[in-house]
Amino acid sequence: MPHNVIRILLVDDDRVDRMAVERLVQREHLPYILTTASSQKEGLEKLATEQFDLVMVDYMLGDGTGLEILTKIQATTPVIFVTGSGDEGIAVQAMRMGAYDYLIKDPERNYLTVLPQTVAKVIERRRAEEAVNKLSRVIEQTADTVLITDRNGTIEYVNPAFRELTGYSEQDAVGKTPRILKSGTHDAGFYKSLWETVLAGTPFRAEFYNRKKDGAIYCEEKTITPIRGAQNVITHFVATGRDISARKRAENELRTAKERAEEATRMKDKFVSLVSHDLKGPLGTMLGFIKLTKRDSFDALDSETKGRLDIVIQEGERMNRLIEELLSISRLKTGKIQPRCRFFDGFYLAVKAAMSADFNLKTKGITLLNKVPQKTRLYADPTLFEEVIQNIISNAVKFSRPGDTITLFVPEDHPTTIAVSDTGVGIPPEVAPKLFLYDVKTSTAGTAGETGTGLGLPLSHDIMLAHNGDLTVVSKPDKGSTFFATLPHLRPIVLLAEDDFVAMKMVHALLSKIDVAVMAAKNGAEALQKIAEVKPHLIITDLNMPVMDGFELIQRLKAEEATSQIPIIVLTSAGAEERERVFQMGVDDFVSKMAMKEELVPRVGRIIG
Repeated sequence: MPHNVIRILLVDDDRVDRMAVERLVQREHLPYILTTASSQKEGLEKLATEQFDLVMVDYMLGDGTGLEILTKIQATTPVIFVTGSGDEGIAVQAMRMGAYDYLIKDPERNYLTVLPQTVAKVIERRRAEEAVNKLSRVIEQTADTVLITDRNGTIEYVNPAFRELTGYSEQDAVGKTPRILKSGTHDAGFYKSLWETVLAGTPFRAEFYNRKKDGAIYCEEKTITPIRGAQNVITHFVATGRDISARKRAENELRTAKERAEEATRMKDKFVSLVSHDLKGPLGTMLGFIKLTKRDSFDALDSETKGRLDIVIQEGERMNRLIEELLSISRLKTGKIQPRCRFFDGFYLAVKAAMSADFNLKTKGITLLNKVPQKTRLYADPTLFEEVIQNIISNAVKFSRPGDTITLFVPEDHPTTIAVSDTGVGIPPEVAPKLFLYDVKTSTAGTAGETGTGLGLPLSHDIMLAHNGDLTVVSKPDKGSTFFATLPHLRPIVLLAEDDFVAMKMVHALLSKIDVAVMAAKNGAEALQKIAEVKPHLIITDLNMPVMDGFELIQRLKAEEATSQIPIIVLTSAGAEERERVFQMGVDDFVSKMAMKEELVPRVGRIIG
């Protein structure tokens, strides 16, 4: 049914009056659905079975009066009371009993002319009351606390949720101020900020630590909103809140547990570091003397004793590797090892890593293929990344059989990934997800009975994470495994400090051949400003520039810890004396402007790959 259609019950024992109202509705096309009743009894029956938006009831009915209907309705439906001329006193009585309005009948039925306006006024009032009642029920029944004060902060209303949370009854709170809730947790500045905010007309949001009536402290997430009245003047404040004590306790418990766990980890790492360090020296001494004894007494020892010494040396060296890995893990976890990243060619790193495994490869009859292309530009700490690749190769050798092949390559579409693939025995599916966990033992004997510490792969995984990279594996039993050491893709940033426009254009053209981003500065001061905004991977600078020359620029860069490790190439026409001076200042290379076309790109390439 449309919202503007009004359902009206007309109770009148006068048939002519009923018909007059019906004709009015039809003639004026009033949006009413009119139902009529000719007696008190019929009217009450219809009210019991149907719903109406409004009741018009005459005072004098054949079987009673309209006042009796008004009593039985009990204000559930708005009533317009209709009475005859001279019965104004009855109309007043009806209004006191809850009628919304009244009409005085006249013989000419002129009262019907004001009927539509009277109905509209009553319906509008009823809908306004319903809206107010709805809002009142919302405030009364909401789970959030609601507190209303006047402009001076005197409490005028508190809802049931407030009373339940704080323990203050309506009588306890109304007439007081919210100071009854103060716990002493917040300082004067907190409340000063609160009042300045709300008096400026802005809602104030904060977490309040308040005190209940019984003295218990609770935490409430609260919003205090100014309410404006006539002329946009603030007249009241409404505070709505939600008890978050349980959440805060959980957060505090979680924070405490986290701090304890971190402290325990720090203590463990420190303990491991100290123990490992203390073991390393004596173990090295023992191994040294055992090897010396075996060498010096080799001819005098029988084969059984030599075998026993070999076992001692082998186990000692295994223990030494374990200590080295424990120390590396400890340094990485405690921040003593920080990746010192630079660009390098992944091809040469792969060659070096492969060479370290050459003896074991030949011993087991395994072929290693290095398919990493030359000029594979990577950005990492070369020493740490090489350790990762060595660990992966060592793992591949351990689980490969004579005749198997290990291949180093760069996967297609992943130019900053070094992959190590083998045709060995593979990794069981249930073991693969645990390979990089310290607290799960996954180390097993190799194909030739080799043993390991089980720490190499977890350490390698941590090293990759420290580079914002990743270490992953794909494997099938009896088909082999492939490990992927992935580094972030970075385009080298080169800062060029050069005041000569022609030289600057020349450098730009030359560097465009090796895929780098170039920032330009016309002097040393401008260069420092740009470096503060974006840290470059390489600086190329002239020496003779206005405002700040290259010498001062180099001196300032080397004096600051944040920039002291940035490689610097000097580009100038200066002579041997100045060249020697800048080398003593710590620059990495020197290129003469006369030989720039031939020498700049190769020298830049040695630094950024």
